[in-house]
Amino acid sequence: AQRAAFIGREAELEAVSTLVAGDRPLAWWLLGGRAGAGKSRLALEAALAHTQPARAGFLQRADLEFDWRAWQPSAPTLLVVDY
Repeated sequence: AQRAAFIGREAELEAVSTLVAGDRPLAWWLLGGRAGAGKSRLALEAALAHTQPARAGFLQRADLEFDWRAWQPSAPTLLVVDY
């Protein structure tokens, strides 16, 4: 939800941008913290910022049945796994 303004976290958003722009075939970043610290909101803002030309989105429970071994991304992809 974006009910409140998103302020701060510029360093974290820049870190995600660097990760997405990297030339490695696979990179991952684990973000942890206490409940209510803004982890999901940071992930949402990062995904919204990286929709062009990259693809971004949240993994849903229904996606667990997807054949990830056969998946070949056609563009840089930011995939958020949240709970």
